[in-house]
This record gives sequence, C-alpha cells and structure tokens, in this order.
Amino acid sequence: MNKKRLGLAAMVAAVALSLTACTGGAGGNAAPGGSTAKVDTVKVGTVFDKTGWEIGQSGSAFNAIFFSSVYDSLVLIDENAKPYGQLAKSIDTSSDGLTYTFHLQDGVTFSDGEKFNADAALANLAYLKTGFATAPAFMGVTDYKKVDDSTIALTLNRPDPGFLYNLGLGMTYMVSPKVLADPQKYAQETAPEGGSGAYTLDTSKSTPGQDYIFTKNDKAWQADKYPWKSIEIHVIPDATAMSNAMSTGMINFEMANWTEQLEPTAKQNNWTVNKVMSGWAGLMLADRDGSKFEPLGKLKVRQAINMAFDRVGIAKAGKDPATIPTNQPFAKIDDKLNKLNAFDVAAAKKLLADAGYPDGFTLNLPSMSLFTATAATVKQSLEQIGIKVEVQNLDPATYNQQVFAGNFPVYMSFLQLYGDPTKTISDLFGVGFTNPFNSGKDDPTLLKLDQELHSANPDVAAIAAQYNTFATENAWFAVWNHGATYYVSVPGVDVRPVQGLYIPNLEQFLPAGK
Repeated sequence: MNKKRLGLAAMVAAVALSLTACTGGAGGNAAPGGSTAKVDTVKVGTVFDKTGWEIGQSGSAFNAIFFSSVYDSLVLIDENAKPYGQLAKSIDTSSDGLTYTFHLQDGVTFSDGEKFNADAALANLAYLKTGFATAPAFMGVTDYKKVDDSTIALTLNRPDPGFLYNLGLGMTYMVSPKVLADPQKYAQETAPEGGSGAYTLDTSKSTPGQDYIFTKNDKAWQADKYPWKSIEIHVIPDATAMSNAMSTGMINFEMANWTEQLEPTAKQNNWTVNKVMSGWAGLMLADRDGSKFEPLGKLKVRQAINMAFDRVGIAKAGKDPATIPTNQPFAKIDDKLNKLNAFDVAAAKKLLADAGYPDGFTLNLPSMSLFTATAATVKQSLEQIGIKVEVQNLDPATYNQQVFAGNFPVYMSFLQLYGDPTKTISDLFGVGFTNPFNSGKDDPTLLKLDQELHSANPDVAAIAAQYNTFATENAWFAVWNHGATYYVSVPGVDVRPVQGLYIPNLEQFLPAGK
C-alpha cells in the first residue's frame, strides 16, 4: 500500500476530530453596518497541507484549492454534484455508455509555452492512470484514443454512471507534457511547474508547509474568469491560531467544525456560514467474513456492536445541531432503516450469547492521538455489552498503514459523504483501502447490484438505496452519525461548498453576489 495514499486517507479520517470553528471576536474581517467589503484576494485557512504538487497526488481531500489555483482540469464537479468540463469544453457520451468523447478547449497554453491539445491530454491521462491517488478513477478505461488535434475519446470496459463525477473529484488536473517527460523536474515537492491555471506560485513569498502565495497570471487562457488579484493559502493546524487569523484578517475563509461560538461570532463579524454534510463517523467492521477475527463474521455479533452505541446521545454530546444520528453510510438516509439495531444493551448481550459468545470476547482496537476521546467512548460502549476492548495506540502513519492493510478487523473511521452515490458504492463495496478484506466479492446480492449499476441507463438512486439497505441490514458498519463541515467567509467572498471536496476548488470561490 502506497504510504502517500494512506496519508491522504489519514486526513479524511482526521477531519471531523481535528477542526474547530472560529471563536475570535470582531477584527480585521468585520464589515460594519452589514456592508459588503470589496475583496481582491482569497485567503484560505486550512488545517492540512497539500500532499504534493504532482498531479497523481491530487484526488479530493484537501488538495482541490491548491491544485485548482495553478492547474486546470479536464473535468470538475459543481456544488450540485454535476460534472462539467473545464479543459474539456464539452463531453459526449455514447448511447451504450461506454465511450466518452472530450472536445478540448482551444487556445490553451501551459506556463512553459507548450500547447494544450489532444496529444497533451493523452500524455497526462497516461500519467494519471498510474498515479497513487488518481489510478482508481481509470481502472475501467480500456482505450485512450486521439480523434483529432482537439478531441479525445475514452472507452470503458462497461458502463459507469459515476465515471465523470469521479474524474471531477480532482482526478484530471493537467500539466505540460514537457514537464511530465522529465521525472527529476517533475518531483514537484517545492513548486508546481507547467500548469495552465490562472495563478502561479510566488516562491519568494511562500514557505512550504506554512504559507502559499499565488499571483495572477494575466496571460492564462481564462484569467478574466477569476476576479482575484491573488490567492493565499495558509496552513494553520492549531484551532486557536486559526481563530485569531480569521479575526485579524490574515485569512478570510476557513473550513471549521461547529462550536457554540460559531454563529454568534459570525453574526458579530458579518461573516457568512455555509455547511455541507461531509462524512459519517463510526466503526469500520472490516472483517465481515471473519477471516482474521472469527466473531466478526457472524451477523449477530455485528448487530450487537451496533446496538452498543447510543447514537442520539453521541450526537447530543457533540452539540452540533446539524449532526444526524443514523446507522447508514450513504448521504441519502432511509428513515425506516434507522430503526434497525438501535441502542439496546440488553438486546445486544442476548445477540452475543445467541452467536456463541455469552461471556463476550476481546477486541484489539487501534487508535491514534486524534482518536483518544473517541476510543474511550468505543471502549465504554462495547464493554457494557461484554466485549473487552484493548486500545492499541499508534502514530498516525502506522495507524493508516495497519488498518488499510487489513491488520485490524475493526477500526474507527470518518469517511466522506459524496453528492453522487456511485462514489460511495465504489469506495465501500469495491476493492480498495476502505474495504481491505474485499468483503462481498462473492455475495450474489452485491454481484447482481453491481451488474445493474454498470448497465446502460441504470436507475442509480434505486440501486444506491439497495446498497444502503444491504450494508445496514448486514451491519457492515457501526455508523453513529453524519457530521457537517462549516465554511466561514467574509463579506465579499462567497463560497459554494461541494459535497465530496473538503475545501472546494477555486471555481467555487466567487465575489459577493455573483
């Protein structure tokens, strides 16, 4: 398993536990009297640094704002989960759902003078299909074809209704082929090169790992589309420091978790607060076949684990009014399913006894510093039904290496919710690091659903609902709730959150009223 991919997943797991909403008082970002200030620079505060500048490291997570400042993408997604072309001015799909034809933008030049055309696009796709974060998006592509100098076609081995959405999650950023052809030059650890984006990184004003300052490239092909004179991204891991930065004007946008001070502080400063339901928290019951840990292969044991958690109580303890107690891993919740495996200690104990564990068993639970409080809740909840929990503390890198390699049958998780359920299906039911034991590969129900999903013109919503029902009825996860991420911006900066991207791409940052 690639360590950098694991690092990306670590950020996904950590976001709900590490971010704290702004709590500062009025300061440099206030707009007295409800006026709208003119803003010419977007100043983003983020907890996590980028994973790199190399396009194969893009993916979703926290990279979108970094990459979209200097690179353009073949496909992006908007706040309504709709994919749209950027470097592709239009996209056609064949009637059988197998071939996607991309009509490319004319007059696009990379920063090193190279032209963007079909050959450049195909060179980038050849690179991306082997990238550590981008490769999964291209697993179903069997042919990459140049139709003419401004047109390419991709053919799939079977229809995939989520193909363009998946590409739009940061999987098709493109750079100059000249840069790609030089592996040493394209290490891209300190500065991006060969992009066609509207901004360039000013290395003289930037400090890697801390502050990234981007200046407008007026020669870029769509420079006029972006009103911002410059873009600043400031990496601020400490919650108090983030709060102070927002109040003093060092940043004018931050991604935050809810606190009791969030709304009052925003109102006092005339800030705008948007939110999106960003992920689900709970336990990943990964070894559902019991291949490494026999008890987990029994449905009654997984049901008992679910019944050990007071979802309503956990949500109330967090105090965020947007939190939704639920047992389901999909963004669209079926209220009828929420009644399954509800909190019931006595019933959980009986299920364990019926499964052959009247005295319970011992579960080894991995943890890391970000999960300390959560691990205590898990231990208390499971031990009340007779499951002894031994918490094994690991450093974050080791945690991710171990759980995604399948070395722990159960682990704590916070996984993204997506605007398109096909991405949830591929993440949770396909082969990958969020399904380390490859559960369900031979299950007839899942095989049938997979066949239906990858047919021409499938009813995606209905099929996703069946996947959700299967996962909930079979207790594949012990989901506790869906949690929100909040987006705080000053007057003059409107931000349109995108479900599936923790920080939206630059196209979702707009001047007020646009």
